Amino acid sequence: MGSFQITYDDFSGGQYMGNRSNNLPKNTWTGKNVVSTPDGKLMPSEPLELSRYQKGVTSTGATIADHWILGNKSYVFTRWLTSPNSATLTVHEDNDDGTTAPNTPTAYPLTYLGLDLLVAGKVAYAQAPASSFADFYFGHLGKIYKFSLVTNTVTLVSSALSDSTNVMLYGYRLISYSSTKFLYYSNTDMTTWSASQYYEFNSTIKNVVVRTNDLLVFTDEGVYSVVGVLGSSVTIQLIVPGLNTSLGMKRAVVVNRNAYFIDDAGSGNFSLFSGRIHALTGSTVQTAYQILNSDTIEVSKKATGHTISHLNVANSSRLALQLSNGYFYIETTPGVWARFYSSRNNYTTIGASNQQKIGNPGTQAFDEFCVVASISTDSPFSASDPGLVLTRYIHNTPDIENVDTGFITSRPGVTAPTGTVKLSEYWHSKPFTVKEAFVQFYARTSYTPAITVGITPTGIVDLYSSYNGSVSIEASEPLSVGTANSNNALITQNYRINNASKGFGIQPYLTFTNATIQRVILNCED
Repeated sequence: MGSFQITYDDFSGGQYMGNRSNNLPKNTWTGKNVVSTPDGKLMPSEPLELSRYQKGVTSTGATIADHWILGNKSYVFTRWLTSPNSATLTVHEDNDDGTTAPNTPTAYPLTYLGLDLLVAGKVAYAQAPASSFADFYFGHLGKIYKFSLVTNTVTLVSSALSDSTNVMLYGYRLISYSSTKFLYYSNTDMTTWSASQYYEFNSTIKNVVVRTNDLLVFTDEGVYSVVGVLGSSVTIQLIVPGLNTSLGMKRAVVVNRNAYFIDDAGSGNFSLFSGRIHALTGSTVQTAYQILNSDTIEVSKKATGHTISHLNVANSSRLALQLSNGYFYIETTPGVWARFYSSRNNYTTIGASNQQKIGNPGTQAFDEFCVVASISTDSPFSASDPGLVLTRYIHNTPDIENVDTGFITSRPGVTAPTGTVKLSEYWHSKPFTVKEAFVQFYARTSYTPAITVGITPTGIVDLYSSYNGSVSIEASEPLSVGTANSNNALITQNYRINNASKGFGIQPYLTFTNATIQRVILNCED
C-alpha cells in the first residue's frame, strides 16, 4: 500500500459551466451561495432579502416594467393589476449590512393630472444636456413622460407619438418603440419629439439594444444594424435574416459588441430546456454558456407559459441570469460564474410575464453586488395580493468582510451565510481510500466557523456499497478560533474521513460558515 495526497488550492476557475468530457481542471467546482475571491479562495455569500413592498389593495397580479440601480438605491417600475390598474416607482435603499432587512421602500404613484400611467416597457435613465441631474423617461399611450429624481413628480414631455411602450437612451437622444414597425427618436434635448421622426421597418419590432457604434433592431424579418446619426445620416443593414433568428433574440442583452440571449419558445423559456445562453457575434450565433443540467431539469417542471428565466447585464458588463427555481447565476469575471439560491422560489406562480428584473447598472452602481426585483406570492404576500421583493447578491468581495463598501457577510446576531461546494472528481490508477482531510481556512476571532468536509466515492469496487447506491462519508464539527491574535487567522483543521469503501475515484464536498477556504488536502491510501 502507498500513500498520496490530492490537493485543491486554487478555486478561481469558478462555477462549472462546461461539458464533463472537457477534462475538468482542479480548480473547477460546483456549489451554491459561494463566491471565489480574486486570489482563489472560497467565501460563503447568501442572498439577502433587502426589502418588501405590497400595494395594499386586492390585485390579480403584477409585472415589473424596469429596474435601475443608481449608487446603492434600486428604482423599480411596477404595474399592478388592480381595479383600476396602476403603476408605482418604488425606491429601495441598500445602506446597511442587512441587520435591519427587509426594509420598507418609498413608493411613488405614477400619475399625471390624476391619470394612472401604466408603465409596461423599458424605462430610460438619461441626463438631458441642459440639466445637471438625470431623470427617468417612460412611455404610455403615445406619450412620453419624465419622472424627476429631484421633485419625485411626473411631467409630460411629448404627446406626438402613436406608440411609445419602450423608451431607451442612444447617444444624446431618446428612442421609443412598441409592437409596431416604427422606431421613433427625439432631438438631442431629449424633450422634443415629432411624429415624423422615425424609421420604419418591414415587420414588427421585437427588441432594440444599444451597442457601441450602432443599434440592433430585432424584428420578425430579422436583425438590423442601424449605424450613424439619427435624423441625419443613417445606414440600416439586415445582418441576420429572419430564417436564422431565434425567438429568444427578442430578449437579447448586449455586452460590448455581442448580443446574448436565451434560446426560448417565445416567452423567455428555454427551448427544450437546454440551459444554453447564446451569443450573436457579428452575424453568427453560437452557444456561449451552459448552466447546470440539474437546474435546467428543475426549471423544466414549471408550468408552460410562465417566464422561467431572465437574462440581463449587471454591473461591470457581467451577465446575470435569474431562474424561477430560485437559482441565480452571475459572472464574477467574464466566463467565470457564481451560483446562488434563494428559498423564495415561487416568483412565477401567478403566470404573468416579467416577474423578475435584474437591476440595470446606472450611475455609481457598485461592482460588489447585484439586485433582483421579483413579484412574489410567498408569505407575507398571497396569490390575491402579491408583493415586490428585492434580493441582493454579493458576488465580488475580496475577503470575509468587504471593507470597501461596508457590506458585511456575517456579524453577531445575524444568521451567517452558509456555502456548499463540490470539488472536481479525482480518479486513480488503483482502488484507493481517503483516510483524512486537511482544510486550511481563514476565520475572524469574533466568529465561530463551522465546516463539514466529506467525500463521495465513485467507481466503487465494494459491491455492497455499490448496491446501496451513492456512498458519502463525512466529518464535521463546529470550530473555535480560540486565542488567535489575528482578525483573519489562518487555521488548519484535520478531519478523520476514514473511508472504508475502496474506489477508483472520489468527489470531495464542503459545507462551511464563517470561514474562507484556502486549501483542501486529502490524504489517501491505495
